[in-house]
Amino acid sequence: MNEILDEGGILVGKRIEDLSLLVVDDNGLNLRVAEKMLEKQFKVASVSSGMEVLEFVKNTIPDLILLDIHMPEMDGFEVLERLQGDPEYKDIPVVFLTANEEREVEVKGFELGAQDFIKKPFSADIMIRRVDRILELQRLQKNLQRAIRLSLITMLIRIWTN
Repeated sequence: MNEILDEGGILVGKRIEDLSLLVVDDNGLNLRVAEKMLEKQFKVASVSSGMEVLEFVKNTIPDLILLDIHMPEMDGFEVLERLQGDPEYKDIPVVFLTANEEREVEVKGFELGAQDFIKKPFSADIMIRRVDRILELQRLQKNLQRAIRLSLITMLIRIWTN
């Protein structure tokens, strides 16, 4: 995997073309449209059901999931709840894909842990900008967590050696 290191050799993230997205929609046309919009910039995989998401993440953890809300058998809310309930997957950012304009749907999504919403029909420039923003925020958050851990370890070593 091609990772980016800063001048001090500290990992700061993956190269943009190495970031992987999972697109989930039960509508094949929506899947193909989203894939085409994103495949020039990211590694894109797609599945068409909530159960397939849960199987997919057992083998490959994507950097971000674009998840349709309204699917048969298991809707996007239930998929997100299951991902959030598993420590292995709870940090995967999820963006809901929806044609639904109801405020309550967005509120519920955010309460469950969604990072954002992308409205259908998709607009390539909006989709790419939102995905880029969320991935950048995730990278910054991971780097901050690393820096905090490193600071704590350094502080403990100083305390222990004095």
